[in-house]
Amino acid sequence: MWRHLVSLIAWVLIGILMGYFILDFVNSDQLKPIIGFLVLVLIILHVSKEKFGEKFNKALPKATWFTGLMGISAGFATMIGNAAGGVMAIYLLVKGLPKKEFVGTSAWFFLTVNLIKVPFYVQLDLITIESITFNAKFILLVIIGGVVGVKLLPIIPQRTFQILILAFTFLGALRLIIP
Repeated sequence: MWRHLVSLIAWVLIGILMGYFILDFVNSDQLKPIIGFLVLVLIILHVSKEKFGEKFNKALPKATWFTGLMGISAGFATMIGNAAGGVMAIYLLVKGLPKKEFVGTSAWFFLTVNLIKVPFYVQLDLITIESITFNAKFILLVIIGGVVGVKLLPIIPQRTFQILILAFTFLGALRLIIP
């Protein structure tokens, strides 16, 4: 799990910094469609990767350029619109992670990245007492969702899990494109 995150962290930080500075000039609503189209392109590439040949598919998960591109994209997307879920889903699917490791790696990634973003969001006035109060109302639902997820994950077959991830990623990308 950690080996997938450690290789990403420097790239993610670059993406976060890019997003931070861009948010001074452009608002996140203007950038969300760009992230949505990027995620759609990544989905298409992932679904059609068999056409690229076995050599490419074996090399891609280990390629530095791929890790860099995905890390910068995830950092940028999470900073400008909390929209890195689709990018990370494709990254982890390409890495070929089993569903349990996929979920655990995602959870650690978003916990770490969201903690890194706190000072930036505070400085940009995106985290305020009002936003914390609003979000606190949903803590119980988040806990319930986590418990339900832990119970459901073992009964979902790996292939079904991968299809669901791609489907939800596709829907998330469409939501970014079509407000």
